[in-house]
Formats: sequence, structure tokens, C-alpha cells
Amino acid sequence: MRQHRTGPNALAVAFIFAAASATVAAEAAPAPGSDDAEALGLGLRGGARFLTRGEAAPPTPHDFFFVHIPKTGGTTIEILFNRIGIKVGLFKSRDERGNYNPVEVPASFAANYTEDAHSEWCSPWHIPPSHAGVSFENKVSFTIVREPLARLLSQFEWAIKLPELGNSTQIYNEMYETDPTAAFECWVESLVYVGVDSTVDDCHLLPQHMYLTDVNGSAIENVIRFEHLAEDMAAFARKYSLPEGAFLLSQAPRTQEHEKHIDPADIRPATVALVRFLYRADYDAFDYYDFYSPLSAAGA
Repeated sequence: MRQHRTGPNALAVAFIFAAASATVAAEAAPAPGSDDAEALGLGLRGGARFLTRGEAAPPTPHDFFFVHIPKTGGTTIEILFNRIGIKVGLFKSRDERGNYNPVEVPASFAANYTEDAHSEWCSPWHIPPSHAGVSFENKVSFTIVREPLARLLSQFEWAIKLPELGNSTQIYNEMYETDPTAAFECWVESLVYVGVDSTVDDCHLLPQHMYLTDVNGSAIENVIRFEHLAEDMAAFARKYSLPEGAFLLSQAPRTQEHEKHIDPADIRPATVALVRFLYRADYDAFDYYDFYSPLSAAGA
């Protein structure tokens, strides 16, 4: 039987767990008819849409712009595009020598964006388009979204094994060796103080809804779910007349191989509630409230 910690950190956030558990159902989504609810609805449902099979392909060629939300399988997609001669994401952000192309970041975002402190530095392709001065005009824009708890699990299990990155998981290394699930739960608690809207950990914690619009407020065109990535990418390829078989995930490289030690079924309901509270705008925008199951945590 797992023994949960009762240290000062856990006690300090106990009231937040209680509040999240009690209010997540009522507060996680903006009130119907409110400005926030309308903005989120227009941001996804009014412009962007999840892909379906059998859509007619518009004329080619296209200027593809991939919005890379960290920990959604984006690096794999960038590599597959690069194989067919299309540079998106990290490949488009680098010049011929492998250096990053400069990104002008508005002051509202630059406050947490500095190369002097690695923990507050973001790769250019991880910066939300609206903050990076990107316009979707005359581009085929697309992104991949993922159930937030599964995304956090993936981030934690990957980052904790990379101490050289100096990321936010490292203080839980010792606990992870004896009780990985408890270590994950403590880390989730720490996000209350870190702030999920900060640029810590190379922007890997930013809410996904931040990536839905460009600098002009225009909505992204195509939204793909990580949970059926193969099917949606096949539909995407058909829609835009890309080479057949270009996005066979079975042939894709494993870019972040890591052994998983946490069974999602062991995560306490209070932790699930806290994640839903912290990322409530994502759960609402992508309708993930009833989605989560242990199976959704599988993958990169």
C-alpha cells in the first residue's frame, strides 16, 4: 500500500486540494454566456476544428505552420514533415547552421523570457503564436492537443530523468526513487506556486489554449488530438495532398524514450482535481472533462 507524505508542503496546499475538489465541477468551465466562455468557444469551435476523415483537399501548394505545444508529440511530427522536405516547428526556427532564428517577444511575455536563466527560457517554437508575433494569414496552421493530466505525466516522467536540464522536477528525485506517484503528486502541488502560465521548464507547462490564436487574434485552422494522432494525421495528409504514408507513426523515430513508473490509476482524486483546476481553461476548450483514463497517459 502506498504511504502518502504528510510534510509541510502537503499541508500547505491541502486547502487548495479541498477547494479544487469541491469547486472543479462548478468553476472549471466559464459560465455559459460569459465573455470568457464566448472567447474560448470562438477560439476553437468557431474557427479551428478537429479533423475528420474524407474531407476534400483544397488547392496546393501550402505554407504549413505547425504550432508546437510541448509534450503532445510535436517533435515527431516535425521530423516527419522534415523527411518530406517541409520545415515546420524547430526545423523552421533554425538557419542552415542550426542556429535559432531570432524571435521578437512582446514585453508582456518577455518578463519571463530570458536566456540568462535557463529555467525561464523558452525555445522559439514553444512560444505561443500570439506572443511570438506570428500571423496565420495565408498559412495552413495546425496543432496537436492532449489531455492535460496525461501531458503533465509525460512531462514529469521525462524531465525527472534529465537533471542536466535543471527543471522543476529535480527536487523530487529522491522521492521518485521510492514512490514515483507521490513524487508526481508533490510536483503537481508545487505548480500552485510555480504558476502554470510561467515560462519555466522551456514553456512545457503553459496551458494549451494559449496556442490557439495568432498575433491578430485569428483562430488556428486545424486542431488534432494526440489521443488519435495517427488517424488525424492521415486525414490531414489527405486533406492537403501530402504524400501518402508520410505520417505513419509506426515508422516515426522515438524522440524521447523513457520508461514509465507511474500508473495513472494510482493518482489520488485530489491530484486529478487540482490538475483540472489549474488547467480548467484547457479542459473546457478541448472538452476533456470526461476523457481521462489510464489509456490516455500512454505515448510520448
